[in-house]
Amino acid sequence: MDIGTGKVTKKEQKIVPHHLLDVRRPTKDFSAAEFQDLATMSIKDIHARGKLPFLVGGTGLYIDAVTKGLQIPRVPADKKLRAELESKSCEELLEILKKLDLKFSKIVEKCNKRRLIRAIEVCKKTGKKFSELRKTKKPPYDILYVGIKFSRAELNKRIDGRVDKRIKQGMIEEVRRLLKEGVSESKLHDFGLEYRKLGEYVTGKTTKEEAIERLKIEIHQYAKRQMTWFKRNKKIRWLGPKNLGREAEKIILDFLEN
Repeated sequence: MDIGTGKVTKKEQKIVPHHLLDVRRPTKDFSAAEFQDLATMSIKDIHARGKLPFLVGGTGLYIDAVTKGLQIPRVPADKKLRAELESKSCEELLEILKKLDLKFSKIVEKCNKRRLIRAIEVCKKTGKKFSELRKTKKPPYDILYVGIKFSRAELNKRIDGRVDKRIKQGMIEEVRRLLKEGVSESKLHDFGLEYRKLGEYVTGKTTKEEAIERLKIEIHQYAKRQMTWFKRNKKIRWLGPKNLGREAEKIILDFLEN
């Protein structure tokens, strides 16, 4: 999963050490709770060596899991319930979740079956709302949040360019290889929009042109939802693309000195 995840190249990895790459086979599940545990271990290791860790990414839940000490419910998987829910559409799952936890249904990724099923599973197994179980605690370190903000038009342009680039790099072939290696269509659906939409083309559900067009539109929509998520965090220092490196360096140095 090198192309669709935007994984840094081997050359880039030599510039600065990267952590939590290739930690799980694509056929295996990987939860936010597991990411939280591994990220926390890596941060402790980096601090122990007198270095400064950077947590980089765009998935709000996973970032919050680490930076806000999100206490994620450790409820064992119910294979029977999951199999039952797996046959339902995202729209049907969302309706079920609304009845169990209206608050979380408003912020969960609407087309991510894995997260919808997990939220329903937790609600049913505990008898409590998923949103109420996800409490936070202050992490044992100071945190500086830095975000990059583009205009909507520029962001959409960059998204479209990234999609085109990944197609040229062999993203469709990567999807075909994953299916050949045993990754199910359902799990491919959970890997994110690129794998989901291109998977629909590879399995004959749509044309290549339609898949790429829908992919771009849905990433535009997803980026908008991401910004809604991050805007709730008033601690984020938003920087524009102009003089980004210089401005970011100044903010980081001020943070370290104080």
